[in-house]
Amino acid sequence: MPDGPRRRGSLPAFAAYLLYAGGSALFFASYGTLANVYRIRVAHLDALQLVLVGTALEAAVWSPRACWRMPSAAGCRCWWGWR
Repeated sequence: MPDGPRRRGSLPAFAAYLLYAGGSALFFASYGTLANVYRIRVAHLDALQLVLVGTALEAAVWSPRACWRMPSAAGCRCWWGWR
């Protein structure tokens, strides 16, 4: 017996989660592939430039997250100007 009333045509929670997770994984994998193809074919970046772009992207994503997770670290507090 179901836990509660469900609207007609609605997905169970687990199926909705699988659909969402699969769709977002497909989107981000496609984006990563197309972005790299663009960088190589249209922007004509060589190997060193690709490494530098990737390093800059990783630094932009991970630096704020690492400092947000550890706000008491003195280096992050000084670097980002948090008091």
